[in-house]
Amino acid sequence: MEVQPTDPFAELVLHVLAHVRTRGPLDLHDERYVAWAAARTPELSRVKVQPDAGLLADAWSDAEADALQGWTDLHHELSGFVRTKERALAELGDDDVDDPELLARLQASSPVFTELFHAQLGLLVHWFAGLHAVHVAPALAAACTSVGEHCASVLELAPSLGRFRVELAWSLGPRVRVSRRRIIVGAPATWNDLDAEMTAVLVLHADAVRRAGADEPALARWSALVELADALARGSNAAARLRDAHARWLAQLDLAPLCRALARSGRITAADTDALLDRPDDRGDLLRGLARGPT
Repeated sequence: MEVQPTDPFAELVLHVLAHVRTRGPLDLHDERYVAWAAARTPELSRVKVQPDAGLLADAWSDAEADALQGWTDLHHELSGFVRTKERALAELGDDDVDDPELLARLQASSPVFTELFHAQLGLLVHWFAGLHAVHVAPALAAACTSVGEHCASVLELAPSLGRFRVELAWSLGPRVRVSRRRIIVGAPATWNDLDAEMTAVLVLHADAVRRAGADEPALARWSALVELADALARGSNAAARLRDAHARWLAQLDLAPLCRALARSGRITAADTDALLDRPDDRGDLLRGLARGPT
């Protein structure tokens, strides 16, 4: 398993999504990251990101959330996006992108959101390239080294990860993004509370999300949370090394949107939801108790 920085285009996409307060369990909004970015480019952040964040949130479609958040795979390099940024997303063809299937899904999604989001990326790209080169790329290189030291523990618990590409993203925080192409997890950063061990836990969570499938993103995330809590409760040396980091990661997660969505669908009870939200330090034990389904 090789740990490497994610590409600048994916970082640009995640940077914008971190500013957009969307609905549901796939929300990537994080005020801590917004404050970090604004402190380094206060005028550009205020003028070019914040005004459109509200418009993007209003245009968000829950039904198309999975496709919209898969945008990180549309281009594999920032230069590929730069060549297309002056055109509407609806005008792009297969030769203009690196994932034509994703392009088709995006073009079938809400045009209000997709075109506004595409335009926002184009507005920010040159400024973001500077932010990335100066502040993000060096920090990610160091983070890859520190997280890589925990690869042995990760692979002991999930050997299949040895075949996968694992990438760190600066703006993702305590979250993951999984696609057919790669696994992206939040890097330890000056703006968040992650450390290298917690990011190693994120890699295991992302692998569980991948195996759970993408048909129902919320259910896949829930299944992954329960599976990982159960796996780390076992007695292996690798699990013991990561157990404390797992508890710290769980405690900082905003589980409210996910739990409430699952409660509405009857997959967990209102009492389960209350316990998970009111007792963040006990979430590992609570999730293990739910490993066999609703109580």
